[in-house]
Amino acid sequence: MPSLQEEALSLLRESSVLQQKEEEVERERLLIQCESDPTAIHRLPLLSRALQERRSQAVQNNILALSRSCITVMPAEGEIWPKCPAQFTIVFKPDEAKVYQQTIYCDVTGRESRLPLTIKAEGVGPNLQLNYDLMDIRNVFIGDTDNYEMELNNRGLIDAPFRLSSPNTTFGRCFSFSPVEGVVPTGACQIVKVTFHSCILGTFNENLLLTVTGQPQPLTVTFRGCVVGPKLHFDVSQLNFGDVGFGELQHFS
Repeated sequence: MPSLQEEALSLLRESSVLQQKEEEVERERLLIQCESDPTAIHRLPLLSRALQERRSQAVQNNILALSRSCITVMPAEGEIWPKCPAQFTIVFKPDEAKVYQQTIYCDVTGRESRLPLTIKAEGVGPNLQLNYDLMDIRNVFIGDTDNYEMELNNRGLIDAPFRLSSPNTTFGRCFSFSPVEGVVPTGACQIVKVTFHSCILGTFNENLLLTVTGQPQPLTVTFRGCVVGPKLHFDVSQLNFGDVGFGELQHFS
């Protein structure tokens, strides 16, 4: 499926072809008028000037379209002297971590076809990793507050802005983080404190999300366990008071 940028470039190419056809039609129409009306030849400079302005506007539109993309070329227009090379600077500024491919075209005055140049580049996002992806906390007493730690290691070449979140579920709302968000510099490690506190009994299996700016998909760490109540039991199954006199008080411990 073509990207928005590819669709925009395709529309620009189609509009350029249509513009060339319209210019040819206007020239032919003016030449036909000159055969019957010689004074029409005086309108030829005006037509040339109008076509030149229209072509200049089309070039500016192409430059504007390229300037809004992740791949730009500088200079976008100019003049190359005979037998002289020209150098262009290609700037790649990705918005997300993915592979980009774009074909740009060089319009040369006097050439019928444009010179294509296909550019392929890959945007690499932060490389933030967790020290584990599953934490089984087993039995947790109701009302207790349990604390755990996660390590966020930045093994990439750029800083990694992050944000932690939990699902909006019964047990997902029992989790909290400190810090909730921040930035891990390249080569550094960030310790995050995870707190769990529940006043509801039951088992849980919750996926906590670590969203990293520049990474297409969030990282997931799963916490599972069971919230249990207090456990009480009697040390004897029954009590036998035996014979007890009327009005007497018998104690057992």
